[in-house]
Amino acid sequence: MSGKVKIDVDDFLGLVERGDLERAVETSHAILERDRCWEEAYRILMEVHLRNRRSFLAVRIYEQCSQALEEDLGVIPSEETRALYDRISDG
Repeated sequence: MSGKVKIDVDDFLGLVERGDLERAVETSHAILERDRCWEEAYRILMEVHLRNRRSFLAVRIYEQCSQALEEDLGVIPSEETRALYDRISDG
């Protein structure tokens, strides 16, 4: 992938709500190729896997997010990301 990826953030955030899961996944992966610490992209992937009843994959995405944030920024996932993880774990 070359060049810049231009993303309308509001459009991106609405992809899952509109049911455009394939585009949500593609866009999330494109974002994470450029910035592996953008939590919203991880949350979108987690939400898609949760909706597709693949919670084990959502947990794996959370683990990737947590690792990237720790390695690159020395932080833990945000409260919002942890809450989604808790929802997945409880489900």
